[in-house]
Amino acid sequence: MVTQLCVQSTTHIANSFRYQGKLPYDTLKSFIGVTPLAQQVGMLMVHPSLPVRCRRPLVQSADLSRTSGPNKVRALGMTSDKRLPQFLNVPTIGETISDFEWSAWVGAFVPAGTPTPIVDKLNGLLKQALADPAAVKLLTDATLNPMYMSPVQFDAKLHADYKKHGSLMKEIGLVK
Repeated sequence: MVTQLCVQSTTHIANSFRYQGKLPYDTLKSFIGVTPLAQQVGMLMVHPSLPVRCRRPLVQSADLSRTSGPNKVRALGMTSDKRLPQFLNVPTIGETISDFEWSAWVGAFVPAGTPTPIVDKLNGLLKQALADPAAVKLLTDATLNPMYMSPVQFDAKLHADYKKHGSLMKEIGLVK
């Protein structure tokens, strides 16, 4: 038996809304999430000349037209729920805006119907790989955080992210 392993990012979820009815698969039913592999975190950055030192005044002023500049930026906050070891001095946006978290992930998937023992075996092997110091360094050097979950935990995250992305897409008018 040949098992196909697919690596996909959070766009796997977002695309289900962006391309409603046009994808040849069901995002949640056609695949089994084996485990996320890495977390991708965004940062709110400003040009150093902008006299903003924390997130609240920036959100209140909402004038970002002067923030562009050649490679000189100052980090105000990150989109993860926890501070990252690589950037401990950069607070999370959630420290200002309650419950804010918007980070992406890269995950491993197999086709729906893959036998549970194979899913569990792949999950265990990926867990070992994500614990390897060389893999951790490779990911963190690329500002990715190793991220492991059981298939059950990843399935719950996929459903929660599906709901979150769906709400956002509707709120900003990309889908009805």
